[in-house]
This record gives sequence, C-alpha cells and structure tokens, in this order.
Amino acid sequence: IEKILDVTTHLFPNSAIIGATTAGAIANGKIIEKGCVVCISLFENTDVEVVVSKKKNSFLRGAEIGSYTSNFFPEAKVIITFTDGLFTNGEEFLKGIHSTDSNIVVAGGLAGDNLKFEKTFVFSKNEILEVGSVAAILSGERLKCASDFCFGWKAVGRDFIVTHSKGNRVYEIENFPAYYFYSHYLGETSLENIF
Repeated sequence: IEKILDVTTHLFPNSAIIGATTAGAIANGKIIEKGCVVCISLFENTDVEVVVSKKKNSFLRGAEIGSYTSNFFPEAKVIITFTDGLFTNGEEFLKGIHSTDSNIVVAGGLAGDNLKFEKTFVFSKNEILEVGSVAAILSGERLKCASDFCFGWKAVGRDFIVTHSKGNRVYEIENFPAYYFYSHYLGETSLENIF
C-alpha cells in the first residue's frame, strides 16, 4: 500500500486518494485475484474531498462520514467509501451515512484479504487503517449522478425460512444452526472461507 501511495502521489501530487485491500477485482473484463487495480478519474467541474473516520461503532462511523456532506459540502452528490471488512457491519455503516443525508448516492464496499479473514486495510493519501473508513465526497453544482445495480442472481430450489437472526446475522435456518445448514446444502468445502 505504501508503495502504491508513493507512486500515485508522485505522479499525481494534487490527487485525492482512497483505496482498500480486496479478495479480488475486475479490470478490463478479467478477474484479478492477486494484484492491484488503480482507477483514475479526472473531474472538470467537481470538487473531491477525502474524509476518514476511525470510530469503532459502524453506525456512528457512517454517521460521521455522512455528516460531512450535510455540514460542510452542501452540493455533495456522491460518497465513494471503503471500510474495513472485519470490524464493520456494512448495513449499519450505510444506515449511519443515510441518517445524516438520506439523498446521497453511496458507492464502495468492504475491504477484503483474499478470503483469509485476518486483516483488511483501507487507506487515504495520509493514512492506512486496519479499523476505519475512508471516503471521497464528490460535490458540484454541475455534477449529475445515478445509481443502479444488477446482481444477476436467479433462485434455485425451494425457499427457506430464517428461524433465528439478530440484525443481519443469521443463526438458524429452518430450525437448524446456519453452519449445519450451509454444510448440508453447499458442502463442507464451502464453509472453509465462511466460518
């Protein structure tokens, strides 16, 4: 990460930089599992401000990042954000952002570590964090944005009922512990990177 930051900062000294480790990326239509993808965007009429939050609570961290748009960047249209993948509840993080600015478009994701589940990192030009979030806030009167998604998933088999959950964590499906349910339907090898 330090080398990437050194090179990027040298080539683009006035740039705003955010990034994250990952479990794979897509570049030019190909999946890259062990490598680096750098995306460079140039804006003619858009301001980009990078903000960082180190709050431990996922909701409060999102709320802190979202508060920058409502308090300091009233023309903000988009937040591109990366957050650590092991200590952050992504759903709560997004709720926190939208608790302070319900109209902002949010893009980004949780950091990964090639499915080792040991350490993930997010970074800005000045900081590398194991626990925290980085965000680029894009604002400008002439900036227009929209969001869309397509997962392409198709249901297979029958529907199952979640019989015990707390927040977004599933403990039981059809009265069976989630671990055994996944093992039965997806096989033991599918559990190696889940639990």
